[in-house]
Amino acid sequence: MYAHLAAIAALAPVGVHVYDTDVERPQYNPADWSGTWTTADKQAWSLPDRYIILTAPSFRERAPTLSRVRLDVDDYLQVTAAESTPRGARWLQEAVRVAFDRAKPVLTGFNTDLHFSASGIHAVDRELSPHRYYSVDTYRYKATPA
Repeated sequence: MYAHLAAIAALAPVGVHVYDTDVERPQYNPADWSGTWTTADKQAWSLPDRYIILTAPSFRERAPTLSRVRLDVDDYLQVTAAESTPRGARWLQEAVRVAFDRAKPVLTGFNTDLHFSASGIHAVDRELSPHRYYSVDTYRYKATPA
């Protein structure tokens, strides 16, 4: 199922960082591939100015054996577009919508479709410093074996 998220993430506008809700912060220091973080690394890590977050809990299902892996996917995905200004968040939301709506993510062995479904909230996250504005859209994703 991670391959489906990776195929969708590849559609993101150029220069936009894509995160997954499983990884709020990377578990490794990108400058040190051994996977170790120093206290300074953890404190210095910050989100980029513009990013999107993909949320698809059902894509996370794991099967105990390969024969029990679900092949068909027909579910919803939420895309959160975040920026440092309200206008920037709306602009990013529109750019993502243009890239994602009616897209066919490339995934070997699957026929895929991604369609805009609904627009959600537009708000500010006051827990982050500096504050981030975000907009949420919902997309329907379908994938069937080719």
